[in-house]
Amino acid sequence: MSNGGGRHVARAVSRAGARELSRLTKPLGASIVGSEKLGSGKAVRKGSGLVRRQRLVTIGKWLLCVVVGVAIGLYLGASGTAAYYQYAAPHLASLARAGASTPTPTPSAAASELLAAEWRSAKRAHRIVAPGFAGGTVYTLADAPTTYPPAAQLDVSVIQQSLEPGGHGTDAAGKPYDDHNMWDLCGPGAAANTLQFWNGLIDAWGRSSYDDPSTGVTTTWTDEHNRSYILHLAWDINVPGGVHAGMMDAFHDPSYGVTLYGLRDALNWEASGESAATWQTYFYVNEWWNNNTPDTLHADIVHDVAESGKPIIAEVNARLLPNWPSAGSQKNHFISIVGYDDGKHEYTYTDTCGHSTGCGSLSDAGIHTVAYSQLWQAITSIPVNTSTDPHAGDGGWVW
Repeated sequence: MSNGGGRHVARAVSRAGARELSRLTKPLGASIVGSEKLGSGKAVRKGSGLVRRQRLVTIGKWLLCVVVGVAIGLYLGASGTAAYYQYAAPHLASLARAGASTPTPTPSAAASELLAAEWRSAKRAHRIVAPGFAGGTVYTLADAPTTYPPAAQLDVSVIQQSLEPGGHGTDAAGKPYDDHNMWDLCGPGAAANTLQFWNGLIDAWGRSSYDDPSTGVTTTWTDEHNRSYILHLAWDINVPGGVHAGMMDAFHDPSYGVTLYGLRDALNWEASGESAATWQTYFYVNEWWNNNTPDTLHADIVHDVAESGKPIIAEVNARLLPNWPSAGSQKNHFISIVGYDDGKHEYTYTDTCGHSTGCGSLSDAGIHTVAYSQLWQAITSIPVNTSTDPHAGDGGWVW
């Protein structure tokens, strides 16, 4: 409470006290216009000495009440100020030291876009780091780090179990189903593995039923193979401004799957703790490979893994990955890159597609390694298409 608040309290106390004192000390019979009756019952002319003394006493008591009320108000104001400096101020100071900003008026659209452009510039200059959890502070460094460890690997003990359901089979409720869109859940699968390093929900979402809006098929899943959270991201998540629930295209059958734009927005929304105020410029941006090189890809991976402890998601032609058969047509696919080793020139990645489910991979989920040059080849095998149409938004990575 500020001292101004104390003054408001003082005035309120003074007015209330004055009214109460006036009521209690008002002479009996004061409603008589021409004269006032005293306790003796004798009529006394207004203006007489006795009446003047009585009024002086009343005024004196009223002034005393005012002084007391002001003193109480000032005390309360001072106490509120003291409490602020004892409790609130240190907290706000700690937020300021951590890089949090104080509330400001809502900027115009042009100003907002300028701020967003400045943030994207800082991100691509490797000055954005987020070592914490969902909704935590994201730091903007004055300068990008000049050195990084030669190798880094995230904890994959939970995410290596992630495995998308197959296109047909039996769900967790024992109900048979057929839904070809289940074979295209690599986008939500990669997002779920990545978000584990933000919110830890991938194996703690619980049993739930999900409706595929493209086919109308309803299935039930649990945390086994981390499937419930993957399905939640696929068809239930509600990103502000989205035209439908879920990351997956909901208007076509078969579904077109997920775009790089959809991945970026879903990751930012969940990583921000679903903050309507900060999600759009929270951490993730898109990169198109035709604007980059193998060195810029490597720099993005190293920075996010080593400094923030977060994976990046790359769109690849799965036929060029070591855990996929090379024969066959191009297969657009998403993987999460969780480590690098400059000595071996290898990246570590997760793949939520499985062999037993008929998805096409040579193995079920797990952790894999790929040479730096081979990953670049797999990424650049996907033609760049920056359209926001649900069948486009291809050719790059999200970091």
